[in-house]
Amino acid sequence: MPAEQAETRLTQHDVLPIVLLRCTTCHGARIQRGGVDLRTPAAMKKGGKNGPALVAGDPDNSLMIQRIESNACPPRDQLLKYFVRRPGDAEVRILRKWIAEGAQEYEILPDVATTKPDPLVTDEDRQHWAFQPPRQSTEHSSIDGFLAEKLDAAGLAMAPEAGRDTLIRRAYIDLVGMPPSLTDWKKWHDSQHADWYEQMIDELLDSPRYGERWGRYWLDLAGYADSEGGVSADPLREVAWKYRDYVITSFNNDKPYDQFLIEQLAGDELVDVANEPVVTQEMVDNLIATGFLRMGIDQTGSRTMNFVPERLGVIDDAIHVLGSSVMGLTLECARCHSHKYDPIPQRDYYRFKAIFQGAFDEHDWLTFKNRKLQIATPEQRQRVAKVNPPLTAQIKKLDTQRKQAIADYQRELLRQHYPDQSAADREETIRALKVADNNRTLPQRILV
Repeated sequence: MPAEQAETRLTQHDVLPIVLLRCTTCHGARIQRGGVDLRTPAAMKKGGKNGPALVAGDPDNSLMIQRIESNACPPRDQLLKYFVRRPGDAEVRILRKWIAEGAQEYEILPDVATTKPDPLVTDEDRQHWAFQPPRQSTEHSSIDGFLAEKLDAAGLAMAPEAGRDTLIRRAYIDLVGMPPSLTDWKKWHDSQHADWYEQMIDELLDSPRYGERWGRYWLDLAGYADSEGGVSADPLREVAWKYRDYVITSFNNDKPYDQFLIEQLAGDELVDVANEPVVTQEMVDNLIATGFLRMGIDQTGSRTMNFVPERLGVIDDAIHVLGSSVMGLTLECARCHSHKYDPIPQRDYYRFKAIFQGAFDEHDWLTFKNRKLQIATPEQRQRVAKVNPPLTAQIKKLDTQRKQAIADYQRELLRQHYPDQSAADREETIRALKVADNNRTLPQRILV
């Protein structure tokens, strides 16, 4: 048979996307039911407690095929819990064909840098403005230099310096976002120091309001919000304010920009917090900084919006935030096709995505409720140990009062609507109301 007419043989690249999508929620990195890991062909052949999941050349005796075709996997009652769907008929045929052909694997060549010309990114592409390092201007102000040159050519000069009142107001609004108070205005208006303006600027830069004023621009770039922002799921982000405060404090402390970026992109990699004997505030701040990568819209907390397409949307948002805020590029365009204007091939988008695979794995996903890391400094633990017990006791007391008030209200409501109901049935009805719908006995369901 001519080569062009030969049937294409399948490899692991045809199969793994199906298995990752349908199976690795229960047989992946965190959960391996029956001791089975299905993320690689080698792991499939190794299998688990009941033997190999895959028998090369024999799909009928491969446990993974048997479990799928008998509808045992994924379990029907677990589909919504784990946000998976059953493999379709076409997907099962691909799995069967691959196993029947011997479960062939195609070697993946390492993706290493070489000196060979890249056909997708030319030397001209590499001169794109976003790839150029910033240059220090020799002018006191590049804008002043530009204006002075044009004004000189036209035989004109700069306007005289603004008056003191105007300079005071401009500085306050620009640096702290508010006009000066009457006391502040009078202080600088009446100052006799020759360097009064420099003193005022230094004082404003030392103000906590400076970080609040200028930190908001970075927070806007990061997509900061106090809720998840989804149309169908918009719960509060209970601890998002910690990232906000981290940004404000960084601006107020004049943190170097490179350190500011490193902490937000890899703060969890700067120190092995889990194995440190003492947790410091710096370690905590580094972990908080990584909230930068979690500020995109995330609807995966919803019971209907936590499938792979929605998870990929969260990843795309994170890439968009990083590309637009740090790199000056609209990377997300290359998710579906090579960028039409910026020199970003589609290949590089997915290379970029792979960098975040450890934190953003669409096939091994943690919803925001499960991403919390309990960590505290010794000082914070001491404060919790001191403050929490009386608060816990007060909450318990109030909760008891709340439950009693609800029971009294229910009892009175039942008495008004069902005056003939016996006291015993009334109390049993109240007990039934406290039980979740799916846990009620038949008599309780009848009463309710």
